[in-house]
Amino acid sequence: VRSSGGGDLVFSVVLECVRRQAPPPSGALALTRVHSLVPGAALDWRPESESITRSDSPAREPEVDRLVRGETVRVTLRVRASGERYLVVEDPLPAGFEPVPGTETGPFAATNRLDDRMVFFLEEPAEEVSLTYLAQGESRGAVRCPPAVVYAMYRPDLASYSKEKEIRVFGSSRELDRDPTAALTAEDLWRRARTAANEEGSPATASDLLAALLERHSLEPGALAAALRLKARVRMELDDPAGAVEAYDRLLAEVPTEALSLEDERLRARAFRALGRYGDAARSLERVASFCFSRDVAVAEALEGEAEERLLGEILDRYPDAPYTEALFSTRADRMAVDFEVALHRGDDPEGDLLDGLREFLARFPESARAPATAFRICRLRLRAGDYVRLEREARRFSDRYPHSAYADDADWFVAFALFAQGRLDEAAAFAKSALEREYPGNDGSSSDYRKNLIHLLAQVAHIEGRFEEAQRLYRRVADLSPDAREALRLLREVKLSAPEVVRVPVGEKATIPLALKNLEAVRIHVYPIDLLMYFSLQKDSERIGALNLDGVPAALVKNARVADGGVGRERSLRLDLGRLEPGVYLALARSARLERRTVLLVSDLEARAWIHPDGARVIVTKRKTGKPVAGAFVKVAVGSELVGEGLTDARGVFDVAGEFSGRVSAVAEWEGSHALAAEEAPRTR
Repeated sequence: VRSSGGGDLVFSVVLECVRRQAPPPSGALALTRVHSLVPGAALDWRPESESITRSDSPAREPEVDRLVRGETVRVTLRVRASGERYLVVEDPLPAGFEPVPGTETGPFAATNRLDDRMVFFLEEPAEEVSLTYLAQGESRGAVRCPPAVVYAMYRPDLASYSKEKEIRVFGSSRELDRDPTAALTAEDLWRRARTAANEEGSPATASDLLAALLERHSLEPGALAAALRLKARVRMELDDPAGAVEAYDRLLAEVPTEALSLEDERLRARAFRALGRYGDAARSLERVASFCFSRDVAVAEALEGEAEERLLGEILDRYPDAPYTEALFSTRADRMAVDFEVALHRGDDPEGDLLDGLREFLARFPESARAPATAFRICRLRLRAGDYVRLEREARRFSDRYPHSAYADDADWFVAFALFAQGRLDEAAAFAKSALEREYPGNDGSSSDYRKNLIHLLAQVAHIEGRFEEAQRLYRRVADLSPDAREALRLLREVKLSAPEVVRVPVGEKATIPLALKNLEAVRIHVYPIDLLMYFSLQKDSERIGALNLDGVPAALVKNARVADGGVGRERSLRLDLGRLEPGVYLALARSARLERRTVLLVSDLEARAWIHPDGARVIVTKRKTGKPVAGAFVKVAVGSELVGEGLTDARGVFDVAGEFSGRVSAVAEWEGSHALAAEEAPRTR
């Protein structure tokens, strides 16, 4: 080295290269390093998208030494420092790994990313410190991961080293055999565990996922309670009652603010029973009963299975006067009665023993305030089932046992209706009349529904037995309350007069018209002769002939008739004799009250038929008595409202009209003073 003064100064430097080995950790410093996979994107476990993990507790992800190229690894450096103030932590990067910028976390004063290592500077660290950063493996192969070191900045001799390890980087996941849950977040594990347990029916898979969740993560209290409850259920499904009990024990120990639910206690009782811990099982069921029945809560799901019923029986024997015992039997009875009603609703034949719970309650607690309602429920279920014999028996028993109940009037109605439904009409009417004269507690008698029901029943009996005047009087009393009574009253009051549209009378015989009358006593008939051919030409339809306007036309005959045995609500038949009429066509008008019916009388020995076929319309005229065809009969044919042809029949008695027709065909025929009408409603092929 040449100096500024021109002289030469010579010195030597001896470089000693020593490979530094990792000495054992000193008592003042300690360093551990963990490589774990970075979980994928978090999935929401709740609509609010809240994390289920505690923010003050680091995750315990499994350490990995096998990666797929491109995967991100989290490097966690845990430092324990005993009072040292200024520390340096250096972590050499394995070959082929690159740090992810901006991912450093921890209580460091500064950090430095170098090509071959990460450096963290700590000023006044706590006793335990965690530093993390992310790195990615970019090259395939096995690489050496040198030990990380922590040392005091001003005391280089005070240092601690982590373990050296090897990391293998694979090209694809197919080459890698690794725990499939290693890269799952807490939210991923929870979601997949619930899906496996509830939707896929895979309790073993759910159990593995829950084990990973509970081992690696510190959960929020609510999430921890939910996970432990699910673990208890899946362990029971896997026939592991000890695992279920362990889950509940941890729940009670780690989440003391979380109260066990009815389902929890029932599941615990099952687990205790399976382990032979009958005392614990009985206490769990006792808590179920005490909780439910002190609050009048339905617990159909809390009491099921032969073993649970046996244990529950032991509890009831041990505590016969407990405040929840009566409510327990009532709830069990209600549950069975609901099953009975569900079977009826589905159209099934319910099992008779489904009502045993109600009967057992009445036998055990006959003086209970709930007893009348329970007995009345049995009657109502018998009514819904249509079991009228048992309904009568149960309702009579109710009246004898609870004469002062507010349900007494309804029970009497059940008796009357059961007798009516069995067809014992006289007994039903007698019982209903006696019930109407009674006084019942709880109402003044005049406003109770049972009165209208009993009056309606008496009206029905009178209606069935043909006492229509009495039936109408009774129906009127309840018409404002019963749609059925209003409809029956309308039918009984209905006025009806009916007569046939056409009556054919052979020449020389008496003409009679059959009539039907209801709530009518007298009828008058006017008979008018008409020119059938002319009216048919005007109307072009055999049906409309009866609608002729006959104002000013004198009647050829007037007849009056009365119904001898007519009565209110009765329909009677009457055949009105008009005597022998000359051959021809007549229109008979029957009138009664404001009703009018018209009948066309054909006094004739002719008969005609008409129809439409693919080539046109055809009419055949024959003699009524012999069926022989009539040749030379004059025929008019109409289709719809159009006259399509007229002419004489041939030797076969046939008259054809060519063409394509659709609709109703009508025809009239006349031969030697005799007439015939024919009509067909719809076309057909002959």
